[in-house]
Amino acid sequence: MDRDDVLKLIGMSLESLNDDVYLLEKKVNERTITAKLGAYLQRHLPTVLKRPDYFESVPTAQRFHADCEYNKHGDGAKKILLDATLIDLDTEEFYYAPIPDIIVHQRGLEGINLLSVEVKKDINPDGLERLLDKMKIVGYVGPNLRYLFGIYLCLGVKDGKVCVKEAKFAKREVVDAANKEAAWQLEVACVALLKKKVTLAGRLIPRPYLNADEDQEARKLCARVEEVYGLEDITDTFA
Repeated sequence: MDRDDVLKLIGMSLESLNDDVYLLEKKVNERTITAKLGAYLQRHLPTVLKRPDYFESVPTAQRFHADCEYNKHGDGAKKILLDATLIDLDTEEFYYAPIPDIIVHQRGLEGINLLSVEVKKDINPDGLERLLDKMKIVGYVGPNLRYLFGIYLCLGVKDGKVCVKEAKFAKREVVDAANKEAAWQLEVACVALLKKKVTLAGRLIPRPYLNADEDQEARKLCARVEEVYGLEDITDTFA
């Protein structure tokens, strides 16, 4: 699957999500929304792959699956290594262990990691939440987990239908080509902010209530993440 196939898959799935616009209107938990979106991604795979019998003809171990909150890399946890985020007291590794909202992949260490999707509701997510999710898609596409593509979606409701308020697209080749010095400096700045607002418990757990200056700093770092890692604005694709 290439970029166009992935965007077609996302577009078809968002169209199907209109059947569940109630969930966004009532501002239910994001897990409920991403579970529905994941189910639609799975449903539309045969169409995008142009293989109507995909689920019947391809063995489970060899086909793509859309899984929500899939936190394993083989038998271990998914980890994005960073210079100074968290320390694992057993291994003395600094890492970020994010649980993805949705991934499309072939299960197992030898499978293809196709797509990581992060979803936010458009209920004024603060700068830290946006920063965490954009760091996650960069991390999944980056050197540790090697997903081919990553997408950040901020969803809302307009005229009774699901609408995309913001969409960013990460591609492995573009992330790999990021300026290493700029990426390192950005990582240091992100970690400095995150350490103020997370509990050190093996994964990042945001503490509430950024003050105005911190929120502004996080939003600026979001813009830098997009610039340094070449995240493409694809919002208009789903207009």
